[in-house]
Amino acid sequence: MVIHQKGTEAMTQEPIGFIGLGNTGMPMADHIAGADFDIMVHDIAGTTSNSFYAERAPQDAGGGGSVAEVAQQSSAIFLSLPTPGAVTAVANEIAGSGAGTDRIVVNTSTVDPETTVAAHDRLAAQGIRYVDAPISGGVMRAREGTLTVIYSGDDASFIRLKPAFKAISEHIFRVSDVPGHAQRMKLFNNYIAGCTMVANSEALAYDAASGLDMKTMLEMINVSSGQNFMFTNWFSRCLLPEEYESWSAAEIIAKDVSLFVKSAATEGRSHHVAQATHVVLGAFSAEDPKRDQMYLYEYVRDGKFSATD
Repeated sequence: MVIHQKGTEAMTQEPIGFIGLGNTGMPMADHIAGADFDIMVHDIAGTTSNSFYAERAPQDAGGGGSVAEVAQQSSAIFLSLPTPGAVTAVANEIAGSGAGTDRIVVNTSTVDPETTVAAHDRLAAQGIRYVDAPISGGVMRAREGTLTVIYSGDDASFIRLKPAFKAISEHIFRVSDVPGHAQRMKLFNNYIAGCTMVANSEALAYDAASGLDMKTMLEMINVSSGQNFMFTNWFSRCLLPEEYESWSAAEIIAKDVSLFVKSAATEGRSHHVAQATHVVLGAFSAEDPKRDQMYLYEYVRDGKFSATD
């Protein structure tokens, strides 16, 4: 544990491990390093590219050659990974790493509650704590350090992690101490985001087909009862200049909505609108998984989706 002095206040900073330096993970790791944490990073891409860490790791960060090395040298290990399978694989590697029991695994990724509970139990068997801390706000807010953190886990871990959370976020919500609860809230958020993306695209395409002006439509909706985050932010920023750069791939929002549908179906919960959204986003993503999510508008406008997809 490294003790840093700031004025007359002693700040106890945990040595941090960070696994996953994608578009969201990279700026998060950078902000944590910028808050005077000692940080070691790892990404599977770094094992196949000599330049990866030079391009994406925080300055002066250590590059761990493996997940196990990061776990052994860090008190808290943050995960920013793309899929439930990746989270499961990394959790299993940490559990088998021989790292000490005074470790906290912090999952900032979006996964289903079932994956979370399984990872929690696997790590708990080795005396390692696992907490949910999925983030919301996308790449833009990750770069700004103004993400929203949704936390479920024990009190002691929250106290230890709060300085690191403050480095990456503007809002921190503690929802419970139950494994999976924060992921449930994140899926609720991302389902609403995905649903509004589809609804927004259909509504705009409907009006645009009659010759109505896009700028006027967006100005009107953003001060009216149909206003939503997607209209105010990504649709206004991307559609008017026709620069589709939200830095989030189609496959990500499609995956998140699919996780909501899967979890709701497993529990026998109503998910009719979610299922319809899932079908549209799934077809959109299947056409080109890596393209920006905001191309959804053109996909809908151009009539590429068929109800038989």
